[in-house]
Amino acid sequence: MVTVKFIGGLKFLTGVNAVELPSLGMSDVTAVIKALVEKYGSRLEDAIMDRETRDPRGRVLILKNGREIGALEGLRTRVEDGDTLVIIPVVHGG
Repeated sequence: MVTVKFIGGLKFLTGVNAVELPSLGMSDVTAVIKALVEKYGSRLEDAIMDRETRDPRGRVLILKNGREIGALEGLRTRVEDGDTLVIIPVVHGG
């Protein structure tokens, strides 16, 4: 299982603090994001994905086992059984 924890407004969008997903078929962070969008729908997708680039990294920080994925292999960071991902929305002021 892969545990995904939601922070801030993402908890309200999903209705949960965390979810466990079967690690089978979860090869990398991109696969986890895809599974989350399939599970929680377009509201989550709109909240975490940049509409133009289809990349979540402009809208959220993603940690794998406490390390930001940008310091690892980005969206291609491998995900294995027992890993924990934390998704933190990035809030910008103006």
